[in-house]
Amino acid sequence: MRQLTKHITDSTSTWSRRQLVSAASVWGGAGLIAGSSWNTTAVAQPAGEKPTRNFRFEDVVDRARALAETPFDDAHDAEWPELAALDYDDYRKIRFKEEARKSLTGGKFQLDLFHRGNLFVRRVGINLLRNGEPTPLPYRHEDFDFDDLVLAPQPDTLGFAGFRIRTPLNRPDVFDELIVFLGASYFRFLGRDQRYGLSARAFAINAGVPMQEEEFPFFREFWIEDGPADQNHLNVMGLLDSPSVAGAFAFSVHPGVHTAIDVTATVLARRTVTTAGVAPLTSMYYTGASGPREADLFRAEVHDSDGLMMRSGDEFTWRPLRNPLDNELSLYPVDQPKGFGLLQRNRDFDQYQDLEATYELRPSYWVVPQGEWSAGAVQLSELTTATETQDNIVACFRPASPLEPLKPTTWRYRIEAMTDGSEIHALATASRTLISDLARANGGPPSGSRLYVIDFTSHDIDYWEKALDQFDLVVESSRGEATGARLRWNPNGPGIRAMFIARAEPGVTAEFTARLMRGDHPFSETWLHRWTRAAT
Repeated sequence: MRQLTKHITDSTSTWSRRQLVSAASVWGGAGLIAGSSWNTTAVAQPAGEKPTRNFRFEDVVDRARALAETPFDDAHDAEWPELAALDYDDYRKIRFKEEARKSLTGGKFQLDLFHRGNLFVRRVGINLLRNGEPTPLPYRHEDFDFDDLVLAPQPDTLGFAGFRIRTPLNRPDVFDELIVFLGASYFRFLGRDQRYGLSARAFAINAGVPMQEEEFPFFREFWIEDGPADQNHLNVMGLLDSPSVAGAFAFSVHPGVHTAIDVTATVLARRTVTTAGVAPLTSMYYTGASGPREADLFRAEVHDSDGLMMRSGDEFTWRPLRNPLDNELSLYPVDQPKGFGLLQRNRDFDQYQDLEATYELRPSYWVVPQGEWSAGAVQLSELTTATETQDNIVACFRPASPLEPLKPTTWRYRIEAMTDGSEIHALATASRTLISDLARANGGPPSGSRLYVIDFTSHDIDYWEKALDQFDLVVESSRGEATGARLRWNPNGPGIRAMFIARAEPGVTAEFTARLMRGDHPFSETWLHRWTRAAT
């Protein structure tokens, strides 16, 4: 049997969990895109001097290099303890006034700002970039509505916690939320008719790695371009910092049905970093078709994402997510990554039955590397959680080679907010995964045998109803045993139902793959599932 992945299981260490950047309601309510205007191919301007040329991405890189060459400075916010003392409910009362929003790019975009406070006390500098010249935005107490909260006026050097961009995304006469940068290096963005769910991050270190404390790089400063009126995208640059790395990031945001962001990331390490996470995605999976099921939960499925999609060469692999009994980390080696993402495939309200959370409208984020990336692995961290209010899923690309001190490394990629991700490939997809313990299904205790049921479907699946004999179901396992593979037509899908029995020894972690083949050609994506059988 081929080795499918490397596994790390840790049931004893305590891993830090990230909340949904704490304030989902504060964040908001409700093919390759070219044309980025950033010049990402030069010197930091001394403070107080008028620029002699346009401020460019290279200037942010120079600032990142200057940070990386000096010890990390985490001194901040000690003079504003009253902001950190704001609780969640009080912080939610602070709103940026509609009349204070900044109009950008000929009125195509609007900018509003987040006040510092609660978990978001770190000062973030925000600059507007007009005609290549940056202008810092001063803090103005009168730009915020504090409701009944009494907060003394603050100096204009207070800065901000982050920002939100609006644009007419869903209808031409309403400025809807498009993207939010708030907290560490987190950002979330939407396509048309989507609702906030998972998050993206600029960079991650030790994300979900057992026995290692996770480090959360953060943005110190942003430059937001007020571009020409005929420009249909928005450009943002950010300066990243953390104890281990500094970096320069450029984001070119293209709103639309599937909003896409072209990202350029240049990172310089202060010290050797062996567990870097590039293009990290953070999500939540509490319960769903692949378990665990809560007997008293009226909602059959509760998750922001239900699977990890990966592309290596011409093979597309679908890995359903889980809420495991113990924290688990999977590494899927790849020489040249072609794409990965966390998808929300199930768009059926009947499976969620949640009028407030609207899980069926959560976006899927798909990352496509641009240019040559080094070898590495797609990393998936699945943390056990007893609540839907905590993120417990992290996916990212982990380079095989460590980041060396002061050696710049650049990654370019596109990240797109899709619906179910059906545009990623034209193969049949694994639309449903069902699992049953054979002994438990017959009234006995859990055994070492499981029945896996996978429904494959496609836009023309009806065409193949009477031709199942043309398909082979290819099932492989890493450490377990797979038997009894067979296919049936499912008229209720409709689709092709694949079934097999999996067996594993106590305490063993095994992964199983299944794929439909027609001769030498794949008819479906590769379905992949991980099973860690309890030791006793």
